[in-house]
Amino acid sequence: MISGLEIYHNVTGEMIAVDLPPYSVVSGLRFQMLIKNIFPNYSIPSQKYFTENIPPDIYQNSKQKDRHLSIVPTILH
Repeated sequence: MISGLEIYHNVTGEMIAVDLPPYSVVSGLRFQMLIKNIFPNYSIPSQKYFTENIPPDIYQNSKQKDRHLSIVPTILH
């Protein structure tokens, strides 16, 4: 079973993989303030954590989801 921390790590990792901001976004003051306001008990891992631990399949899974979503309107028309 996936823990709450793993879910937060994966969501942040997916945001980085899909939106392609620099990994340093997790070190930014405003990003940290945003996360603290939304999830007060969550401690954001370091930039190094995300650089070394985001599995390549997060990007692939997101890419497949986007591809699937782009096919849906074609099927519906």
